[in-house]
Amino acid sequence: MFELPGINDKIFLSSFWPSLYSGIISGIITGIIVGLFIWIVQKYIDNKHYKNQLEREFLLFKESIRYIIDKQEIITITSAVISSPLVAKEIIKSIKNKPIELWKNNLKKYSSLINQILEIRNLYLTFNSVAEKLDTKLKQLIRQYNFEKNIIAINDTTDISHIIGRIYGYNTENILPWLDMPNKSVIIDGLENSYVAVKDDENVKKFVDSLLITRKTLVEKLNNLKVTLA
Repeated sequence: MFELPGINDKIFLSSFWPSLYSGIISGIITGIIVGLFIWIVQKYIDNKHYKNQLEREFLLFKESIRYIIDKQEIITITSAVISSPLVAKEIIKSIKNKPIELWKNNLKKYSSLINQILEIRNLYLTFNSVAEKLDTKLKQLIRQYNFEKNIIAINDTTDISHIIGRIYGYNTENILPWLDMPNKSVIIDGLENSYVAVKDDENVKKFVDSLLITRKTLVEKLNNLKVTLA
């Protein structure tokens, strides 16, 4: 015979469904918490591994810079651009294609050293910009000067090299060996005349002042970097 649900059955049903829902919700929340915890731990491990990899790369780069910074400084007077400090030039080559900004953002304990390197890079770029303007102006003025004296263009580079040497404080007699030229008065007079013809040009004076100040600052920063890496 069919029997209607009793009071006990109703009580069971009324408590079963809420308990089931509560268990499901609790399980979902627990799963989310556990999953979030695992994700955070994994993220931390991945980030730690990433920073360790960056640090290894940076330390190798640092060693290469330490080798470069010990090289002897030589001034080349072929042009203003080429007269940049050799050490700075090689450091810039080493920086190329390196994740310097990533190092800066992730390797805080090396931030002071990285900032020094970035400062050298910025000064080098400033120097190059000024030097290019000076070279362009000197080429224009020397070509005009030599043209008026019926001197062919192949001689312009010698005059420009002499001018760069004079800008850095060398006298003509000291510059002649760099130019592979004999110490003769006619040669000295010719080089001095071309130098005098361009040195007082307003743009030349402006570029020269900026060039010398920037180069001096750049050399000082390189010396500071050498102390840091010692």
